[in-house]
Amino acid sequence: MRNIYAINHFLVENSWKCRFWIESDLEKSDEGNLNLLLLKEVAHIRDSGHPKLSLDLIELARSNGVDNPWLLDNQARAYIRLSQNTKGYRIWCDLVLFANDVSLRQSCLRALINFKAYDFLAQIDQKLKVSSTDGFDSTLAVVSDLIEKKDFQSTYAVLDSLTKQSCFHPMVSYYRALADHAAGNASECLMICDALLSGDLADDRLTIKVQELANTIRSDTSIYCNIEKYHSDLNASFVRFGWRAVYVNGKEDNIPLLNKSVVKEAIAARDSGLVQMSLTILNLALLYEPNNPWVLENKARALCLLADFGEAMEVCRIILNLHPKHRAANSALSMLERYDRNYKLSAIYAEVQKLIPLGNLKREEALFKMQESFAIGFTPEGGRLMNLLMQANKPHDSNHRESQPRISLEVFQADLQSAVQINRGLAAPVQPLSSLRSD
Repeated sequence: MRNIYAINHFLVENSWKCRFWIESDLEKSDEGNLNLLLLKEVAHIRDSGHPKLSLDLIELARSNGVDNPWLLDNQARAYIRLSQNTKGYRIWCDLVLFANDVSLRQSCLRALINFKAYDFLAQIDQKLKVSSTDGFDSTLAVVSDLIEKKDFQSTYAVLDSLTKQSCFHPMVSYYRALADHAAGNASECLMICDALLSGDLADDRLTIKVQELANTIRSDTSIYCNIEKYHSDLNASFVRFGWRAVYVNGKEDNIPLLNKSVVKEAIAARDSGLVQMSLTILNLALLYEPNNPWVLENKARALCLLADFGEAMEVCRIILNLHPKHRAANSALSMLERYDRNYKLSAIYAEVQKLIPLGNLKREEALFKMQESFAIGFTPEGGRLMNLLMQANKPHDSNHRESQPRISLEVFQADLQSAVQINRGLAAPVQPLSSLRSD
């Protein structure tokens, strides 16, 4: 490795305490070990919260003769940490296309899949056109069936599995585009189509299909895919609320990437007290990605802060329905537990239903729970369960007189008869929503 002293000087100049690149050990290390130590130090700097310093070190090392392709992989990861995702995806894409190291190519493939950079995978499919996997056609038939059944999670899993097996073929990306279109992810679908059409697919029938799919999206006036207009509308919202953008910089070149910035912007606005602006730009984001889980989750939070609990709970249910295994679903469930009247009542009723057949003591507990439910609201199901409890207690009342104090059923009977006066609205939140934070 040429000029390791330049690297030493750089690290000292930036007051970095090395963990792997120890100057006293360098003289005893051969070229291979030096490369490994440098890679470890680069990754350590990045993972310690200094991606810019990591990038600078990589540039310095490469300019001093270090020709290790794994440095490029680390460069991509540093760009991701700096929210410059497109630069990172481009590096990974080039490494998959041109690197000789199979392990490196697999690492880059996994990264592109994990970040759902399917437009870049489409570029790889379009250029390599390799389908060496056994049963390729039958696998695509399974994918087609899954799309018909609207099992999109399984669809993406099967297609990702093909890609991980180094099965690069435009048909894989075409089916990803079909799945995105069927799932309502128009912007992702269009990005994949444009990537496929950027070169020669060597298949006229497939080219026509991809072009027709892209044309369908662009001709549908109910689908929003014009990123220039999106940027313009965002800027208008910022001006309207007197907000200076922190995360949206106008350089985002695709809608999913822009929406990541919009979510961060919405959180910053909400934390600054501009909840209405936060909701405004999130609604704008949903025009372009109607099913984006983080946009939906932050919209629910904003609605709760604006006391629009009904719509907020509907948004939470949409998240749980569309993204049951996504991290946003945990937050949605938490909001339902705190703020949704029907959710709370359903949980109480389920417990009461289990307690009724378990004997007198458990029915006493069930009566207390029903009393708790009346503080939240009254429903026909609550009345039905209360009647069941009263009927179950009748034999006990007629045949047994206990000396210890018992709950008076007459009190509950009165509660039932005055149901109109019982609070039918939402229970007061048990925790301020401002304490909820986005991941």
